[in-house]
Parts: sequence; structure tokens; C-alpha cells
Amino acid sequence: MENKTDTRESQLPQWARTELQVARMRRDEAEAKVKSLFPGAESDTYWMEYPIRHPLPKGARIRFQVGKDEFAFIEASLKDGCVIISGIDCISILPEASNAVRIKLVRG
Repeated sequence: MENKTDTRESQLPQWARTELQVARMRRDEAEAKVKSLFPGAESDTYWMEYPIRHPLPKGARIRFQVGKDEFAFIEASLKDGCVIISGIDCISILPEASNAVRIKLVRG
């Protein structure tokens, strides 16, 4: 976390500045503990086994094998806040519901 100090802090009594310093140290320790308990907390990609979230490396590309041969796949990744979907061949995107789509590989 970014440590920005207010310029007015220097005008506080020493005991108050000490309390702020201790509070910041405790915050930093707590953040470090959370990161050690949840190493993927900063990831943007997860494998979900509801309700458990398993982090993958940040920016990971997910490949879905959609056919019997190794070249029948659809991949998904995250770029600039958008999900990018690509396939080895053409893909078909069909509405599934108001908040879901069905993506199918269309082999030529």
C-alpha cells in the first residue's frame, strides 16, 4: 500500500505521530499476512470450484479443449479489462441468457 503522509502530521504531538506510525506498521504487517495466506490475491484469473477460488498467474490464458484432437480448442484471456476469446478455427457466439453467451468452435 502506498504510504502517503499528510503534511500536517509534523504539527501533531509526538505521541500522536508515534500512534500513527504504529498503526501503519500494523496495517503493513496485516497486508503481508493476507498476501502470505492468499498468494494469488493480486491475480486477475482464477479457476473456480465454487465457492473456492484458486488463483492462476496474473494474466494467465485459459485453454478449453473442445474436441478430441489437441487442435480443437478455445482460449480466453484478459486484456485491458476485456475478455478476449479466440479459437484455432472460427468461433460462433450465441446468446445463452441476458448475462451469458455460448461459444462454439466451428471447424471448417
